[in-house]
Formats: sequence, C-alpha cells, structure tokens
Amino acid sequence: MANTTKEQPDCMRDDELLQILTESALAQESLGEFRQLTGSAAKLVPATIPDEEIPFGSEQNEFCRRISSLPGGCPACHRVQAKLLRRVGARLEPQQACCPVGMMQLAVPVMVTGNHAATVIGGKVLPSPADEAGFKRVSRALRRRVTGGQLTKLREAYLHAPVLTHAQLDAAMRLLHLLGQLFVGAIAPQPVRRLDSEPRCIAAAKEFVRLHLDERLTTRQTAGQLHLAESYFCRLFHRVTGMTFHEYVAEVRVEHAKALLLNSSRSVGDIAFAAGFQTLSGFNHVFKAKTGMTPSQFRRTRQAPANTDKERRPK
Repeated sequence: MANTTKEQPDCMRDDELLQILTESALAQESLGEFRQLTGSAAKLVPATIPDEEIPFGSEQNEFCRRISSLPGGCPACHRVQAKLLRRVGARLEPQQACCPVGMMQLAVPVMVTGNHAATVIGGKVLPSPADEAGFKRVSRALRRRVTGGQLTKLREAYLHAPVLTHAQLDAAMRLLHLLGQLFVGAIAPQPVRRLDSEPRCIAAAKEFVRLHLDERLTTRQTAGQLHLAESYFCRLFHRVTGMTFHEYVAEVRVEHAKALLLNSSRSVGDIAFAAGFQTLSGFNHVFKAKTGMTPSQFRRTRQAPANTDKERRPK
C-alpha cells in the first residue's frame, strides 16, 4: 500500500516563530525595558518588505506618533522602513537609516538555523538634540498637511524628541541583536536535527512539540497534525525514541524551564506556565523527578558558583 502520510517540514515556519516571539512574555518585557531605557521604539515584524508603514502606536515618540496619525500616515517613513528591511534581508546584519526629518531607525535580523525568520525594527530617535532651525526645515514639508494648531503641537513634540548619540545608537543596535538571539534561544529552541535512522514524521512531531511547548499537547492532536492514527503514532514514537510521547514532552519542558531559570529573573510560577505546565505543583514534581532538585534549588545551585567567585575576588 502506498504511503499517504503527508511529510512535514524539518523547520518551523517563519510566521509560527514570529507569533511565538511576539506573544511571549520574555520578548514583550525585554522590548518594553529596551524602550524605557533608550526612548527608542522596538517591535518584532516579519522578515518581509511591508506594503505600508509599520505601525508603532504609543511605542514611538510623540512627534512620530502625531505624523503617523495624519491622513495617509507618513509615506517617507514607509520608504525608509522598506529600504532598511531590504538591506537587512540582503546583508543579514543590523542596519541603520535616517528618515527625511532626521529620525534614525534601526533594524536587526532574528536568525534561526541560518534563516532570516523575523526582524526587530525600532529607533525613531534623533542623533542630536532638536532645535528651532531643524524644526523650521521639517515644517516646510508639513505645512500643506497640518493646521496651525497641529504644527504648534508638532513643534513641541519635535523639540522634545528622544536623543541617542551615534555611539549610543550603535550600542542600542547591538543590544537589540543580543535580545533577538536570547528570544530564539530561550523561547523558540532550535529544531532537533533529524537522525538518518529517524523517521521524518518523528522529527516533525518533535518540532511540533517545540513550537507549541506552552500549550496543552496530546497524542491525538500531534498524530492528527502528522495525518497518522493515534495508536500507530504512539507505538512508533516509543520504538524510535525509547520513551513515550508524554515523557518526551516533559523532558523538553524541563530543559526549556532550566534555560529560563538560569537566563531570566522571572518567578518560578511564570516559568512553569511558560514551559507549558498546567500547575505549579505539577511543574515542581516533574522538575524534581528529572533533575533531583526543585526549580528554586536548581536556580540557586547553578548560580551560586558565579556569586561565590565574585565574593572571593580581591578588591
């Protein structure tokens, strides 16, 4: 009988990764702190060229927000964003660009196994403090689009726009690049490499687990994604991996939780739910069964050596 099983891709789709990143608490909190620290906008977007201006809403400075809210938005901003994202896609490294009013914009690629899966775009800051002469140049291009009252408010917003020097912009861009790597490593772990002897459907099942780790996962749901009978999938998974599907899910969740415990300051409760556990008690039970210690003990013991070295370092 011919095999009618639908083959699954070895890698996560870019839109799935972007959704995981965008909805994750780690990405939201990190980008929020970045905005608070630098005054710069920052947003995760697809690794594609936008058909219209990327909306930032209240995440951008007051001047840009007012310009974007005008009828027709800001065509110049859209052109700069498109140019910036084309350069990022071509060079696969962080880029900067300046818009006609002098606002600097940044874009950083988010790479997954060598593929450009998403982009962090932001900036919208001036490289030096605004002055009246600068706004006079800007106002010439705006007079046909705004009233006198709107121009007055735009002037006030422009003169108080956030400022990052070129050195600070470079540092901000490096920080966004590091955040992007952190997001991928902590939230969307790299896909498992398929062994030559491992059936393609098992590799796809493992990938499905990693993409939906914070959700309730069942054998019926996963087998359905692979177009396999549930009983056949369970037998095959156990024969190939040496563990049941639920044992594998628990193992991946514990590994993900260990990474979050060591690389974030989030509470144990937050980490439990981020790793897909339904209850804190269930998380503690499974984690201790796998590691021999509670999540809190694991965090303390793994972080203790670094703290001890710091304490012993001569002043």
